[in-house]
Amino acid sequence: MAAVALVVVHPDIARSLKRPLVTPIGAGYAVRQLNGGYFDILQSGGVRSGAAAYAEAGVEPTDIQYASLYDSFTITVLVHSKIWVLQTRGGWALRR
Repeated sequence: MAAVALVVVHPDIARSLKRPLVTPIGAGYAVRQLNGGYFDILQSGGVRSGAAAYAEAGVEPTDIQYASLYDSFTITVLVHSKIWVLQTRGGWALRR
């Protein structure tokens, strides 16, 4: 499972925070059944949601300059970094 939190505020409030403004350009979602507890921990709905987000944004994994992933289970962060092609076997994706 994966989830993303995005805090949306009025532009005036965002500017008052004196932080860089970020505009989301792509999003994706997927529903995955856990099959009554019998599931492969190394598989994720992130395969579909990540592909949809990349397609909507018109970017590829090598275009990503920064990604901050968090989950309370280390395996989830590793699985999703691999699924979203932010990490390759033995290392992180190289930027062009």
